[in-house]
Amino acid sequence: MRHGPAPTLEIDEVGLVFDLIEEASPDPVTDDMVFNLSFRAGLRVSEIAHLTLDAFFDPRGRFTDEIYVTITKWKKDRSIFIHPEVEKALDRFMEAYPGLQYFAVSPRDGRQMRPSALAMHMKRRFDEFGFVGCTSHTGRATFITELARRANEFGCSLRDVQRIAGHKHLSSTEKYLRPSEHGRELVRALGRGPNHQRHFNSRGRESHAFTANKRHNRHASPAQILRHRQHEAWVAEQLLRSRVQP
Repeated sequence: MRHGPAPTLEIDEVGLVFDLIEEASPDPVTDDMVFNLSFRAGLRVSEIAHLTLDAFFDPRGRFTDEIYVTITKWKKDRSIFIHPEVEKALDRFMEAYPGLQYFAVSPRDGRQMRPSALAMHMKRRFDEFGFVGCTSHTGRATFITELARRANEFGCSLRDVQRIAGHKHLSSTEKYLRPSEHGRELVRALGRGPNHQRHFNSRGRESHAFTANKRHNRHASPAQILRHRQHEAWVAEQLLRSRVQP
């Protein structure tokens, strides 16, 4: 668990939350839907409380691959691409509660919960599952933090994260940035492709195959270095050709 604007969970901890929902929740169908909207759509508790089934369908009643959120903090509509787990939770919810339009179902009387009641409900579930200190904002904070951490993997930027999160200012998104322990690897990766093979010496430090060999031959000439690079390029080309389907 990490602390910041709100306590956030690691990926394996998120999986544990959903496992505990199935095992210990009095209403796993509703909780699965609510917590998926929090952890995998990044919705605020007020947005979840007001969300209706219409958010998943276009005006013609056709299912879309986005969630259209109309009641937001800044009164500015936004859409969020649907995570596969959210879609599965939705199918399950619709089958269990046919015709029900809202998702914040009260465990006491089945009525639609207000944001404050839903926030208390989610905190109660976290406490019951042993995640003391987590709140209704934990899912959203985890969602945004993970997006910010992985944005570059998919050619995205913080602007994309800002849009998905529905933040009015980029400074709000920046609050969710967390430093990692891989700064060394990040700097050393400059100029290399993402699939560059890594080698580690007996002390666990990263080294390149040729660099390791150079330690045994400190007088490697430019010609030797060039031949080594040409050999690496040839090996890469052969590997690429072997992967091409006939």
